[in-house]
Amino acid sequence: MTNAERRARIGELLELRIPVADLLERIDARLKVLGYELAPRDRAHSPTLEVGMKRSNTVTGKPFYYDGSISGDIIIYPTDRDGVKCSGARVPIPPQAIDFIRAEIRKAGEIPMGACRDNPVPGSLGDKLRQQHKSPQLLSYVIPLLTEEGFCTYFKVGRRYMIRCEGPPPRLS
Repeated sequence: MTNAERRARIGELLELRIPVADLLERIDARLKVLGYELAPRDRAHSPTLEVGMKRSNTVTGKPFYYDGSISGDIIIYPTDRDGVKCSGARVPIPPQAIDFIRAEIRKAGEIPMGACRDNPVPGSLGDKLRQQHKSPQLLSYVIPLLTEEGFCTYFKVGRRYMIRCEGPPPRLS
């Protein structure tokens, strides 16, 4: 077997792992719905660990998986209503979008999140993303990751989520 054939075969096998991981995750979720909680030793196949993905939650608490890091390219894998990763669903978020989000939060100090895809609050972070031809829904995934790294915090005022910069204060011109 040549190196090229070997690399191609490895690639094929790695691609098969994601659907298998999705299936195992769905089985685990259905078992949980039926009242069966898996013991740690039963989780040896953990799909998240097998494919190297990390898990987090949106600001509303819905779980999602991601690959990559907040300081570089990141791919989000949304989940269904049971918290199971949706097969084939991927949301790539380029570092430029994350840098833009950081800069806007830092500049504002405190800003409405505005993650509504159809009609984000005027002046919100989501509104600013739409002006950049990016989906405000990216915020549902990026804000929790920025919070985990200590860059910002979020809190709810009425029905609106607010984002507050926790990093260095904005520079005054």
